[in-house]
Amino acid sequence: MIGYKVEKPEIKLTYNFTSDEIKILSKFLRSKENELPEGLESLTKALEESIYNCLSLDEIKDFYS
Repeated sequence: MIGYKVEKPEIKLTYNFTSDEIKILSKFLRSKENELPEGLESLTKALEESIYNCLSLDEIKDFYS
């Protein structure tokens, strides 16, 4: 068939992270931000927003230092 394109279904993952997992993953991604492959920006942003929403400014500074 000429011009017929079959699109692959989108892969989806649903997972409920614990608070500890979010903190560990956020800290890890922050430490490797210069090495992260393109396409993980939304994940990184979502994790950091989760951290910012549950910690004070001083706690965030301590967390990332």
